[in-house]
Amino acid sequence: MNISKLSNAFFEDAQLSAVTNMVTGSSVDKFKKIHSGLWVGGKVRVNKTELRFDVNFVNQAVHKELAKILIPIIDIESCRYEFAWLTGIVVIIHKNGTFRFRCYGAKKVANEIRQTIQGL
Repeated sequence: MNISKLSNAFFEDAQLSAVTNMVTGSSVDKFKKIHSGLWVGGKVRVNKTELRFDVNFVNQAVHKELAKILIPIIDIESCRYEFAWLTGIVVIIHKNGTFRFRCYGAKKVANEIRQTIQGL
């Protein structure tokens, strides 16, 4: 398995930088409060040993430092697909919590990850 997809990952603790917050005003704060977090753009990569999410340059610039996402495949307990408009959502349950990302072809990605963890 070798997946590389442009995606958005859900960060409950995402915070905009001070400059970005001045520009966007309270609209992003309202979204974050309603949805309990923010979707952050980047790239998800999955292989037989790990799942990682790297924040893209634009989002690195407009957010305060975001935690790196690196989940060993052996730590993944389950994976499921959730329907959403335009891009589906892949939900990864792992030993330290939950990681959610959305991308085109999410149903296929979720199936590939599920098959990989079932083969462990």
